[in-house]
Amino acid sequence: MDSDVEARSGTRARYSAWAFLAPLLGLALGLAALYGLMRGVQARYDGRIYPGVSVQGIPLGGMTPDEARSALQGLLDPGAPGEVMLTDGEEEWPAPWTTLGMAPDVEGAVAAAYAIGHDTGEVAPRDWIRVWLADHAVQTPLLVDAVAAREALASAAPALYRAPTAGALQLSGDRIVVAPGTPGRELDVDASLEALLLVAQGAPGPVRLAFREVPAPMPDPGPLQAEVDDLVVRVVTVSSHDPVADASFSWELGREEIASWLRLREGDDGGDARVTVDAAAVEATLMGMVDGLGDGRGFRLDEASTTVMNTLTAGGGSITLYMTHPERRYTVQSGDTALVVAARHGMPLWTLGEANPGLDLDALWVGQELVIPSQDVLLPNLPVPSKRIVTGIDEGRMRVYEGGTMIHDWPVATGRDGSPTHTGVFQVLSKEESAYASLWDLEMPHFIGIYASGPGFTNGIHALPILSSGQRLWEGALGTRASYGCIILGIAEAEELFAWAEIGVTVEVRP
Repeated sequence: MDSDVEARSGTRARYSAWAFLAPLLGLALGLAALYGLMRGVQARYDGRIYPGVSVQGIPLGGMTPDEARSALQGLLDPGAPGEVMLTDGEEEWPAPWTTLGMAPDVEGAVAAAYAIGHDTGEVAPRDWIRVWLADHAVQTPLLVDAVAAREALASAAPALYRAPTAGALQLSGDRIVVAPGTPGRELDVDASLEALLLVAQGAPGPVRLAFREVPAPMPDPGPLQAEVDDLVVRVVTVSSHDPVADASFSWELGREEIASWLRLREGDDGGDARVTVDAAAVEATLMGMVDGLGDGRGFRLDEASTTVMNTLTAGGGSITLYMTHPERRYTVQSGDTALVVAARHGMPLWTLGEANPGLDLDALWVGQELVIPSQDVLLPNLPVPSKRIVTGIDEGRMRVYEGGTMIHDWPVATGRDGSPTHTGVFQVLSKEESAYASLWDLEMPHFIGIYASGPGFTNGIHALPILSSGQRLWEGALGTRASYGCIILGIAEAEELFAWAEIGVTVEVRP
């Protein structure tokens, strides 16, 4: 029994040892087989390029260096598809080898291809796996003709040039300031060539081209600032007179307003900037002045802005602007006639008719809307603010004012019934030493025309008229309504007024 136990124990011991040794033996046999395979592969590819290796897409696996050299000879053809990538830091683009004086180094490419798996002399397991299970695209070494490459880069420089943007002069109030420009760039040929050579020698691409900064030109604000300084110290004094209301207005336009009108404009054909006066800005200032006039009054803006601009550029000074008045509307009331409506608005009857084409002056109806033309049709000339002639029809007198002071008070004859003197605000339109009225065969000495009483017919102020017979009319009628519509003065008075009243003097005729 003891011997059986011992036998069985020995059997178990032998079995346990074998169970331990068997895997090790299998592993050893596997490694030996693998080694043998590797040695077989090594022997098979002794003097040949390992599989999976390519140059420029050309597979070289299994080839001898000489065979690979022959396979790669096509890379030396002028039409070979090889290219190198260039970048300026923003964009990337390909450039054929030939354009940059580059050619593939076939010998170097063959050597690099052959070195894969042969570089250690022995193929380690991991190298064997890497060689057999992976593709290997060998980067083609490049030979560079430095002279040709430099010429190619120099030829490309103009296309890569980026011009700087010059600093801009700007006007801020009454100061000229310089806004910075944007620098440009130019190709640094030497530094770019160095980058190209590094990539050709195997450095990771692309070729990063090198650039030099081109500074942005900075204009000199001095001359323009001197021009601005000269303009803003000028003063333009603007005055205007409303002859209807006998009201005067004035404004002094100085540094702040003038600065707001100035603009910088590019010179002709890209020349130097220049300081200009902006008409629209001047008009904006004038519109602000108009807002304070009230009653719909204003200026002839185009004319006014031109006058202001010309005065400023001429050195400043005082100007007088024509004041305009609005067109109005009137609704006919009970009892109105055309003559009544015209008189109420200080208009000769025919003027009312011209403003309302097709109007039957003899057949107005209640509720009818009429256009009352602007007073400007009766006041075409720039008024003379300091002088005014006022005639009262009912009192039969004329009073003459200068600088707000009455300097004359004279009796006058005005229009009789049927040819009345129109009331309203008019002005001196014309002057004739002697005018002739053919309708009545009258000579009118010292005639001052003040309004058109009809097409081609002007009423005015003049001395006692003279018939063709030499007789003077209405010598005893001064102070009454005796004339055919004109205002009649004594001989000496008419002569004095004729010499005193220039074109534009306001003539007010009251009931």
